[in-house]
Amino acid sequence: MADRLGAPDGISAFELSSFPKRGTPSVGGKRQWGGPRGKVDKCQGGVFRGYVSASDPAFVACRLSLPEEWPRDKPRRQQCRVPPAGRDQTRQAPCLDRLAGWGKQGPPGWGTGAAALGRHPPVRGALRERGAR
Repeated sequence: MADRLGAPDGISAFELSSFPKRGTPSVGGKRQWGGPRGKVDKCQGGVFRGYVSASDPAFVACRLSLPEEWPRDKPRRQQCRVPPAGRDQTRQAPCLDRLAGWGKQGPPGWGTGAAALGRHPPVRGALRERGAR
């Protein structure tokens, strides 16, 4: 992607989102705020990253968030096939993980995302360290 779409003024965009889940158990599913539904409901939450340049947009990555109670619930993890190493994280933590691979996924230019990320000092610092505006 970096070879084809990468540009010095490219934009890496992060979005925190959730999506409703019903029926079979789903990794990270719990009653929580579901933005698309505008209410508390059973949802999965995740962090999504896209990249946009003058060439084209691209979907880069998605990482589900595990709610706080999930790592301690062994039967639930086994049912949903969550590896033992799975741990709860803030929604900002996957963004920091994705920023670690920034250079391979497009040059730094601009970083943007949900307000919860812009107010998070470690995310802002990681963007600055990579020379992103």
